[in-house]
Amino acid sequence: MLAELKKKMREAEINIKEMEKRYTESVAKKEELSRKVEECNLKLGRAGKLISGLGGEKQRWALTVDHLDIKINNIIGDILLASGAIAYLGPFTAEYRQSLLKDWTGHLLRLKIPHSENTTLFESLGDVVKLREWELHGLPKDSLSRDNAIIVQNSRRWPLLIDPQGQANKWIRNMEKETGLDIIKLTDRDFLRTLENAIRFGKPVMLENVAEKLDPALEPILLRQTFKQGGNTVIKVGDSILPYHEDFRFYITTKLPNPHYSPETSATVTLLNFTLAPSGLEDQLLAIVVANERPDLEEEKSQLVLNNAQMKKELKDIEDKILYLLSSVQGSPVDDERLIETLAASKETSEEIQVKVAAAEKTEKDIDIIRNKYAPVAIRTRILFFCITELANIDPMYQYSLGWFMNLFISAISHSEKSDDIDIRIVNINEYFTFSLFTNVCRSLFEKHKLLFAFLLTIRILMNDDKIDLDEWKFLLTGGNAIEKKIPNPASDWLSGRAWEEIQSLSSLPNFSSFEQDFCDFIDHFKTIFDSNQPHREPLPGRWQNHLNRFQKLLVLRGLRADRVTSAVQDFVAENLGERFIEPQTSDLSALYKESNPCSPLIFVLSPGADPASSLYKFAEEMRFSKKLTSVSLGQGQGPRAEALIKEGSERGIWVLLQNCHLSPSWMPTLDRIIDGFTPDKVHRDFRLWLTSMPTPKFPVTILQNGVKTTMEPPNGIKANLMRTYATFNDDFLNSCNKTREWKKLLFSLSFFHAIVQERRKFGALGWNIPYEFTDGDYRICVRQLKMFLEEYTEIPFKVLKYTVGEINYGGRVTDDWDRRLITTILEDFYSPKVIDDMHCFSSSDIYYSIPADNFGAYRNYIKGLPIDENTEIFSMHENANITFAQKETLALFDTLLTLMPKSSKSSGGKTREDILADTALSIQTKVPKPFNFEAVLNKYPVDYKESMSTVLLQEVIRYNRLLSEIHSTLTEMGKALKGLVVMSESLETMCNNIFINQVPIVWAAKAYPSLKTLSAWVIDLIARCTFIQTWIDTGIPVVYWISGFFFPQAFLTGTLQNFARKYVVSIDTLSFDFKVIDTRWEDIPTKPSDGCYIRGLYLEGSRWDAGRKVLAESRAKELYTEMEVLWLVPKANRKKPETGIYDCPVYKTLTRAGTLSTTGHSTNYVLTIELPSDLPQSHWIKRGVALITGMLVTGVINTILNKLQDMQCVEACDDPENKKYFEQPVWQTANMFIGETLCLLVYHSAVIINNYRNSKANGYIAIESQVDSTEQNSADSDSLSSTSDFRKDLKGTAPFLFWIPTLCDLTATTLMNIGLIYVSASVYQMLRGSVVLFTGTFSVWFLGRRHPLYRWFALVTVFVGVGIVGLSGFLSAGKEVKTNSVGIFLVVLAQIFTASQFVIEEKILARYSVAPLQAVGLEGLFGLISLIVGLPILYYSVGVNHPGGYFDVPVGWHQFIGFPQILYAGIGIIFSIAFFNWFGLSVTRVISATSRSTIDTSRTLFIWIVSLSLGWETFKWLQVLGFAVLIYGTFLFNDVISPPAFCRPSPGLIREEVQTSSDVNHDE
Repeated sequence: MLAELKKKMREAEINIKEMEKRYTESVAKKEELSRKVEECNLKLGRAGKLISGLGGEKQRWALTVDHLDIKINNIIGDILLASGAIAYLGPFTAEYRQSLLKDWTGHLLRLKIPHSENTTLFESLGDVVKLREWELHGLPKDSLSRDNAIIVQNSRRWPLLIDPQGQANKWIRNMEKETGLDIIKLTDRDFLRTLENAIRFGKPVMLENVAEKLDPALEPILLRQTFKQGGNTVIKVGDSILPYHEDFRFYITTKLPNPHYSPETSATVTLLNFTLAPSGLEDQLLAIVVANERPDLEEEKSQLVLNNAQMKKELKDIEDKILYLLSSVQGSPVDDERLIETLAASKETSEEIQVKVAAAEKTEKDIDIIRNKYAPVAIRTRILFFCITELANIDPMYQYSLGWFMNLFISAISHSEKSDDIDIRIVNINEYFTFSLFTNVCRSLFEKHKLLFAFLLTIRILMNDDKIDLDEWKFLLTGGNAIEKKIPNPASDWLSGRAWEEIQSLSSLPNFSSFEQDFCDFIDHFKTIFDSNQPHREPLPGRWQNHLNRFQKLLVLRGLRADRVTSAVQDFVAENLGERFIEPQTSDLSALYKESNPCSPLIFVLSPGADPASSLYKFAEEMRFSKKLTSVSLGQGQGPRAEALIKEGSERGIWVLLQNCHLSPSWMPTLDRIIDGFTPDKVHRDFRLWLTSMPTPKFPVTILQNGVKTTMEPPNGIKANLMRTYATFNDDFLNSCNKTREWKKLLFSLSFFHAIVQERRKFGALGWNIPYEFTDGDYRICVRQLKMFLEEYTEIPFKVLKYTVGEINYGGRVTDDWDRRLITTILEDFYSPKVIDDMHCFSSSDIYYSIPADNFGAYRNYIKGLPIDENTEIFSMHENANITFAQKETLALFDTLLTLMPKSSKSSGGKTREDILADTALSIQTKVPKPFNFEAVLNKYPVDYKESMSTVLLQEVIRYNRLLSEIHSTLTEMGKALKGLVVMSESLETMCNNIFINQVPIVWAAKAYPSLKTLSAWVIDLIARCTFIQTWIDTGIPVVYWISGFFFPQAFLTGTLQNFARKYVVSIDTLSFDFKVIDTRWEDIPTKPSDGCYIRGLYLEGSRWDAGRKVLAESRAKELYTEMEVLWLVPKANRKKPETGIYDCPVYKTLTRAGTLSTTGHSTNYVLTIELPSDLPQSHWIKRGVALITGMLVTGVINTILNKLQDMQCVEACDDPENKKYFEQPVWQTANMFIGETLCLLVYHSAVIINNYRNSKANGYIAIESQVDSTEQNSADSDSLSSTSDFRKDLKGTAPFLFWIPTLCDLTATTLMNIGLIYVSASVYQMLRGSVVLFTGTFSVWFLGRRHPLYRWFALVTVFVGVGIVGLSGFLSAGKEVKTNSVGIFLVVLAQIFTASQFVIEEKILARYSVAPLQAVGLEGLFGLISLIVGLPILYYSVGVNHPGGYFDVPVGWHQFIGFPQILYAGIGIIFSIAFFNWFGLSVTRVISATSRSTIDTSRTLFIWIVSLSLGWETFKWLQVLGFAVLIYGTFLFNDVISPPAFCRPSPGLIREEVQTSSDVNHDE
């Protein structure tokens, strides 16, 4: 029982234990479940926080994932483009980078390589936050600078930054400032040690201001030639092996604007073009102007930028931290409590920052709206900055730093006029700064470049406003290109062929469409402009005055009067910028000194003949530094001495003058290093460094940019030159010689001579063939010698004085023989006994004379009274020399501006530069002929001992073939290069630049003849030359040689002498040319001479040929060059040269006359000397610079073509000797003029007939004098007049043939008189006939046009029939000269007087007596019969005596002589006359309106008589055309087709009252 109980107890205990165990397990399970519930709740909370924290990123991350998917797909192409950009695009501009990327993208598309659309370097490798950081450190905010920074960061090669404005330097300094940047220069003595320490300790280094060659010691660093040694990375620099720290960074910068690094250097470094971009500069300038105008805005803007950058950086850091925690969590993210807490804090911070960023960006936009109101200031300032940077292309001394520019800009903002109105304030700042910059820059510009700079500023400002068309700008600078359509020159008597070609080219511009046609229509107005003293201020005719702006009018002026373009440019600048921009800008040393500081040198930029030393010494005395001024003239071995002086001066505070820095280019880098080492704490405050130098590219750019520059030039003008010379004299000096009077006289004369020889340089080749640099040193030595010789000799040794001056002191500089002749000739006027006389004049005027030998004050007062602008007569030159000088100035202005032309641009027609080049090349290739067939020429013209011209021809063909082959081959290569088929070599690129600016390519000029023409004119000239050679080949040796067409004319002249020597078996050494001027036109010379040759194609400069007197004569006004007559060069053995009556005229190939001096002492431009007859002494023409030129512009191209056409039309008829005999006679002129003049006389007498008949009811002839009576006196006549219909009825009932009796009589007399002119000189004949046609036509129009509408059809038909007949046959053989017959002239003049007397007597009779119409007709018939009787002797004398056979035996085929050339010439003449003589015709009618008929007829006779006597020997055929022109114009004018100007309307006194009452005739007076 007990056991059973114990058993039960044990079972119970077991059960209890099991229950306890279950309980324990249940409790544990409960606790575990409770813990899990708690843990689950915790995870749920964390998960909620995680979801909440990342919820804001879901959408952005989803977009980012999609974006990354796309980027991963395109990463191959994007990285390929980015790698190419980093490796190759660094040196290029932003535009060219974009072009290359676009090209590369096209290749990727073609190869189907995936890439992003419109990808950029920044999109591939950029970081917005990093970019913000860079911009805060000073990186310019433009795409070029941004890409450059990315390349610097990602390139494996060290960067070499091309940084002329210092922007990259500033950025790197700020960016690496916190890391201890070391700055070194190659000129530093310990730069390698600094570099080694930086490599060892991992510091950044910047090497500044390197040149185009780097130190070889840098090569291992640039190539990163590292290697392992002892487990460490090391590099060997020099002899040292250094540990290479991975944090080492190396930057190299240069201030050279356009350096040329070798391929080895370019492969070693990463070249980066950090040249300042316009957008980046604009942003900086805007910040400056806003900071000065609204500092609150700019400060707020800057703070916002900083805060935004900081907050965005924090956001980026938070994002990076979150992504790091998420990526590094172990297990479930909800288990990482640190992650959850960080995320929660980040979320809160992120939201707060995003709100602030959004608010800041909104505020920033609001601020930008206000800031952008000042954008016009930034834009204008940016334009000005890039204008001054372009000046370095003109002269290497024109260098200006960005820092100097910024300081000047800030100063302008503070000193300009204030205004609360932003728009007014902007105008004030722009105007003040523009002029401030202009004055500061002008101080360092030469005088010749000041107007250019003002013009450049104006153009760039207008270009920014799209007010300048680039095609028009190019036309202004380069002139017109070759034109396809040729219109004859409408005014060849005053408008040059080149000018007309430019006017025709002008019409190809869109804004000048039809200008050439309007030019012809308004030819008289343009003649007025051409003749005006101020053509740039004359209004243009028609619509062009208002249609063209001021700039476009410059283009017209360039073609019409290029010599006045400079004046027009001044007006253009004054209109756009203000008068003060064209006023002289001066500066003195005191202003320069105030602007300077001890660390910045003062630089004098010199021109020939200038010496600032005396001015500086004088200024030093004023500043009490005369004893503290030391100087040294640099040259060989003077560098160490100069360095020692600078060191001493900087320590002691003295002034140091280094003269002629251009003579020591090798020492300039040392000077640059010395000046760069100047710091305010090391340099004495009184120290100043003065430098003088001629312009040289070797002068350090940094010194020029940081120094204070000014130019020094000798004075311009005779007065200024004399004032400068006598400023160094005083009374003691003038009285220092024992021959006081002679000393003063000759000293003044020598001073005048010095001024003359210097000032003649401005006239170019007219003054001197070579512009010599005569200096004050030449003058001073002559003064000392003059004094010495006067004291040593009893009599004045003029011969010795002239030799020392003309051959040694001044003449020693003269290298050209013709210039030596000139200087000795000029010296004759100033070193001769006559200059000792009081009041001896040095010129033709009484302005410049030798005053009595008085004291210094008298000389100074006389010089002060001289005119500022001297006339050309003081130089013994024609007034046309001033035109040459002005044209030279204009061309120099345009040539300089051409260097600033953009190399890439689009025309207004949308064509790119490449398109224009391709079109031009194709045009030239099409026009220029292929090389001649040399073998064929050699076969046709073999070398012949007796005919040297065959050899000359072969040599010319060889030379031209060489040139033609070069032209065609280079044009072909250029075309391929433009298409990218071959490499664009440097020579091809230069050729493209030349062609684009209308210049002859250098590669062509090297193989061509000397020429100054533009490309278009040069091509025309080349074609004409080739045509001359081809004609020679085709038709044989020419009768008259075109000497201008020879490649080497000297060979042709030698060949002519050889022919003579071999023909007559004489030594060629004994031969020389005799010269004869041939009056006949070269086309009319039938055969070549038996000996020698005829030459043509020469042009006289400085004078003209007087064909009447057969001597040289003075040039006409504005006629710079005149064509010389045909010359006959006659070889003669042992010829004795005439001593008087000639001028030895040199012949040159081009207008410059200068060339390379040959062993003969002559220029290679020189051809030969021709003796021209002269009735003036040689010295007169020598001082005028008279010469003959071969290489003038082709003005006779149209005539050449017409002559060829005439040959084609008339060769068959002219081949017959009989036909030719008749063709050469003036009878053809007379016969053809009969028809035209007869028609005019018919019209004239119709006026008399109709006038008589219409007044028949008034029972009398109403004279013109009575028409001025009052209206009351004529009322009865008015009432009695018939209407138009009555008049027609009456006319039908009358025998109208009676009215033509006087007309027939008059025509008979006139015809007989014309026959009398057959043996009169053709020139007189033309004058008389032209006069008759002119006046008869004018009178007919006036009398008939105002009378009756019947004339409307009658006059029009008559006029056009007459013009047609004369136009076809009136110009057949104009200018043919026959033997002059004095009796014939007398009878012709007598007949004209008789005819006019007939009219006068008739007028008086009819005016006094009331003669009935039929009586009037009879009376006129009587006078006509008398005319017929008087004309019979003329008929008998002319036909019967002088030519028994008569001239009526005309060959049947005479009409064959009317050919296309005559029609064309007639057309040219008529168009010319209509346009040119409109004004003349109207003026005549105005005179007629208040003049009686008798007075008119008398005046007509007197005019014909005077003209016949005074101009009887001059050919003047255009008067006949003038008559028809006036007739045509009047026909339209008086029939209401056109209206006359107000000043030409006739006076009311001439208006008949029946005109006012007639219903058919209603003219508005």
